[in-house]
Amino acid sequence: MCCLKNRTVLLILLVVLLVISSTSHAQEVKGVVYKIIDGDSIVVRLEKGKKIEVRLYGIDSPEYDQPYSKLSKRYLVQKVLKKTVFFNIIDIDRYKRQVAMVRQDKLIINSELVKLGYAWVYPKYCKKDTCKVWKKYQKKAKKSRKGLWKDKKPTSPWQWKHK
Repeated sequence: MCCLKNRTVLLILLVVLLVISSTSHAQEVKGVVYKIIDGDSIVVRLEKGKKIEVRLYGIDSPEYDQPYSKLSKRYLVQKVLKKTVFFNIIDIDRYKRQVAMVRQDKLIINSELVKLGYAWVYPKYCKKDTCKVWKKYQKKAKKSRKGLWKDKKPTSPWQWKHK
């Protein structure tokens, strides 16, 4: 009787853990990029026609009036404009934008922007394990003087806004 009771409790715990783990993963959303706002924000038209603004998670690209801002935006235009993307919503920011990891084919766009030197890893908000990898990409881009790293000391957007 004792062993049967323990097995039942164990089975119930296992089922609860499975339910919790399956619901904690963000659901992937599909849509077509309708508009590029800047180097880290896009507008996506969902399958039912609704448009939502998506802020790319964990990165920050140069501001409008900052050097290299057009480079970041141009990359997004070439890679995702009018193309199907998939994204996992991680958060909603203070501007009511969906904050997400964005994928087009097999590329994680957030990651690619950092690799190519078109965006910084945003230390204040990039907290997932993948951010450690992105920081390595950023160091490599900096060492190779890619994109905004052509400048010896480019000003990050969060510093730029404070000036």
